[in-house]
Amino acid sequence: MQKDQVFPQLAVLRETFERGTTRDITWRRSQLLALEAFLVEREQDIAAALHDDFRKSPAETFLTETGYLRGEIRFALKHLKSWMKPHRVSIPLIYQPGQGYYRPEPYGVVLVIGAWNYPLNLCLAPLISAIAAGNCAVVKPSEHARHTSKVIAAGLSHYLDKRAICVIEGGVETSRALLEERFDYLFFTGSQAIGREVMYAAATHLTPLTLELGGKCPCILEAEVMQSEIFGPLLPVIAYHDIGEALEGIQRGPKPLALYLFSSDPGVQERVVRQSRSGGVCINDLLFQASLPGLPFGGIGSSGFGAYHGKAGFDTFSFKRSVLKRSLYPDPDLRYPPYTGKKFGFLKYLVTLFS
Repeated sequence: MQKDQVFPQLAVLRETFERGTTRDITWRRSQLLALEAFLVEREQDIAAALHDDFRKSPAETFLTETGYLRGEIRFALKHLKSWMKPHRVSIPLIYQPGQGYYRPEPYGVVLVIGAWNYPLNLCLAPLISAIAAGNCAVVKPSEHARHTSKVIAAGLSHYLDKRAICVIEGGVETSRALLEERFDYLFFTGSQAIGREVMYAAATHLTPLTLELGGKCPCILEAEVMQSEIFGPLLPVIAYHDIGEALEGIQRGPKPLALYLFSSDPGVQERVVRQSRSGGVCINDLLFQASLPGLPFGGIGSSGFGAYHGKAGFDTFSFKRSVLKRSLYPDPDLRYPPYTGKKFGFLKYLVTLFS
């Protein structure tokens, strides 16, 4: 079977992007507003699905899923026009007359593979960034949250532009089949083991990507329960004698996605930040460093690379395209060979002086 028969939606998305539909700010705003409408109007359906999948309460669902996503959308709508503006750069005198600038442009058709622990958030937060940046997108929800996956698929097909955004449900084999396709950008949230598979698939097509990987937030001692994330009612507690001992344990382990510290001592706070490496730090609270649109959220080392949320997400799903515009006249002979001794000497002087 031909690939375009496996996922015929991809050809539609590619055609939509090539027509330039998604580049216009009006389209981007309309899709973000439509996504917010989905979150508001289907809030009860979303809450019921998350309860069926994980027994999440409506309050927890609002705080960690729908409410957070609505905040991300509002932040993007507020700043989208300024994010899209070209950035002028100065031009050395030797290259005058001319003007130079770079502008953020969308990659094209992107693939977002979500995780199961926050099944709505981890699908739609990257999608918000992808839409804001002007991309078409395929969203692959986690098969381990099947009720939420169905709500996402039904909701996005009803509220968003079907020519530009689609949801493809399925299990591991579906994800692997999607990764065989040529996308313009990949965004994956999940385990380190699967992250390696995604990165290998991306390398086949030289596709840029962001990996948001799981792992262990700082631990002190190698035990099996301390080697991976714990999505359950367990809280390992390990004693240490001084903060230096704790930091040594953190430094020996892989770089985590987040580091948490509870201390009112400014010296301890600064020492921990300076002597540790992690994707983010949260002091005297838990998790909420990931809820602020103004803070990039991402990993480092084995916890992934790339960042999103707010402006960071817009930047992740955009590339900076450089443009230099010069006049045809004047076009001095000094630029062209033959380079005689005096001519070359004068040219070197100008380049050195005005670069």
